[in-house]
Amino acid sequence: MTASRAAVQRHATPPRSPRPAPAPLAASPRIGRLEDEVRRGVPGAVESFWRQVAEEGAPLVEAVPGGDANGGAARAVEVIATFVHRGGPALAMVNKLHDRADPAASRMRNVTGTDVWWLAYRLPADWRGSYHLVPGDGPGDLAAAVPDPHGPRRLAQPGGADKSVAAMPQAPADDHLDPPPGTPAGAVSVHELPSTVLGNSRRVWVHVPHGRSGTGAPADGHPVLVLLDGATWFETAPIAPALDHLYARGELPPMVTVAVDTLGPSVRGEELTCHVPFVRFLTDELLPWAERRWRIARAPERTIIAGQSLGGLAAAFAAGSAPERIGCVLAQSPSLWWRGRGPGGEAVPDGREWLTDWYARRARLPVRFHLEVGCDEWVNLLPARRFRDVLERKGYPVVYREFGGGHDLACWRVGIAGGLASLTRGW
Repeated sequence: MTASRAAVQRHATPPRSPRPAPAPLAASPRIGRLEDEVRRGVPGAVESFWRQVAEEGAPLVEAVPGGDANGGAARAVEVIATFVHRGGPALAMVNKLHDRADPAASRMRNVTGTDVWWLAYRLPADWRGSYHLVPGDGPGDLAAAVPDPHGPRRLAQPGGADKSVAAMPQAPADDHLDPPPGTPAGAVSVHELPSTVLGNSRRVWVHVPHGRSGTGAPADGHPVLVLLDGATWFETAPIAPALDHLYARGELPPMVTVAVDTLGPSVRGEELTCHVPFVRFLTDELLPWAERRWRIARAPERTIIAGQSLGGLAAAFAAGSAPERIGCVLAQSPSLWWRGRGPGGEAVPDGREWLTDWYARRARLPVRFHLEVGCDEWVNLLPARRFRDVLERKGYPVVYREFGGGHDLACWRVGIAGGLASLTRGW
């Protein structure tokens, strides 16, 4: 890696801001009952507890005793989620609740004299998140991490153990992720696309909806979704079946999805941080290439670019740089903390959030936005609010959402459906 590229990668890494408040640990009512039963010597208490876990799945979710102060007992705004482990000591490494600076806070507690280990949090009733369990009583070695055997939902991890996914009762519905048998499936193809602009080559995945070939395209072409971090969406957490399901249910208009690979952390850190050559790759190479093969629309209002984290930053920059070609932005957990860089990759000295300042200084463009960020993303949350405020003051059409959760693919693969529905409404 060159010194310049190393500097770019360093400044594409979010600031190591400490957690602003301790994770919301809670007492678990169900564990409290078990501890009382064990103290009283109730026969079969532990076996009954594990039967409940097997039937309900984990984590166990309970109402806050006495109802929630904000919402009352009728519609709890918060719930208590109890993560459990059977056997010996373990850590519950829950997305954005586990604090790397204080791993002991994630250590599970034992019901004395039993094989029950537990950790409970008071969480928003719409919270969703991924997590690992790490057996042992040390600081937590991710190489030893395992999914929760009692958790029914899983999320694949490249090169590592699957994560489990927990969803509280009011979390957004995720049933689009599991299309029923017989759902018409679109066609997925993988291509290698060289770039003269960027001087590299990458994979591109293309999903064409069922029954929509180039010859069957509407007169003005298929709407198109440009999806960044393509390997995430076509290998780690395949989006094609979910899109097929959403099209079949009539919740999205059929569109051609063109998903762009990233080439490792250093290249990603350069190309997705407001990089003009990457925008030229999208507009001058990728989209014309797709137009020739799948008859996609050229209208910017029928072109969506979607990204997460640095991809969300890149999506907003691409539309702002080329509004004549890209008119809709779906940015999930965008890295709006990014403060720009000088010609050698060094950080700019003024410390401003670069993209927000860039939009604030320019005239309003014909671009629509759907922005969403997790309430547990303390690095991203305030920058996202500031970006939203700038866009609204400029008169941009903006849908803005804060979800219960963190910087987490488990949240993004659910939220992307709502974001696409928001941007395509009225098509």
